[in-house]
Formats: sequence, structure tokens, C-alpha cells
Amino acid sequence: MDLRSTPVGATYPGVEVHANLIAGILDGKSRKKPGYILGVEVLQLFLLGSMLALLLPLLSPLRASLLTVLALALTVVLNLALWSSANLVLPLAASLLMTLLLFGVNMSWGYFVESRSKRQFTELFGQYVPPELVDEMARDPQAYSMDGRNAELTVLFSDVRGFTNIAEGPRSAGIDII
Repeated sequence: MDLRSTPVGATYPGVEVHANLIAGILDGKSRKKPGYILGVEVLQLFLLGSMLALLLPLLSPLRASLLTVLALALTVVLNLALWSSANLVLPLAASLLMTLLLFGVNMSWGYFVESRSKRQFTELFGQYVPPELVDEMARDPQAYSMDGRNAELTVLFSDVRGFTNIAEGPRSAGIDII
């Protein structure tokens, strides 16, 4: 009745736990967590976090997603390699969580900034420019500048004699105005 709860199972014989520990020690395959692992984890978090924080805002959403998946895969592969070849136990959850959190923050930030710039274009030009043109401008706001500029232009003013009377006149006169 020497049953214990372990990560392997809810009911695991205590003598089996001891046997596995002794076999690992004799085979030299017992996993170790040396004191410097905390420093390795902090260094890994700093390097991975810095790289993602600098690169993700520069990339398109698709490329940022691919970079995030690559970072997650490399973190897991590095952890498994150290687990199997060097018998080291590295923390994994903090790196994976930080990677996903940075990706989520970057995507959220990009979405809100983009939607804000689209709203600004709509508010600024919506009353003066046709909606189709406003939509086109909102798709690529960097192509349009809000700054004033000087340019030489030619303007033609034209008047049609009696246009006001024609425009305000009854339609029964046989004139259709488009």
C-alpha cells in the first residue's frame, strides 16, 4: 500500500520511485537542475524578448506570425535537446508565455493603431472627398501626407450663361440635368 501521487501517475508505487531514482543515478541519466539555470533562463528571456520586441513591429502580420512560430519551435527544440543530451532541466513555460504575450501585444497594438489611422482619414476627408477615395486612402495611409505643400497649379474658372436659370427651371422645358 505504498502508493504515491507523482507526475507519472496518480497512484504510483513508492518503491518504483526509488528504483527509478537509483537506476538514473547508476546509468548517469538523472536530470539535473544546477544553480546557474536561473541565470540561463533570465538570459534566454532577455535575448528572446529583445529580439521579438525589436523585430515584430517591423514585420507584416503574416511574417510576425511565422517568426513567432519559429521562436516557439526553437525554444522547445533547444529545451528538448538540453533535456536529452545534457540531462538538464530548463524552465520552458516562461519563454513560451513571453513569446505569445509579445506576439499578442504586437498584433493588438498594430490593429488599434491601424484602425485609429483609418478613423482619422474618414473624419478628415469624409465630408470633402467621395467615400470610395477615402476607403482607398485608408488602405495605405502612409502614401498620403497630411502636411501642406507648395505647388504651381493652373485653375480654370468657367461660367455657362444662364446656367442658374436652366438648373432651377422646370423639367418640362425638355432639359435634363445630370
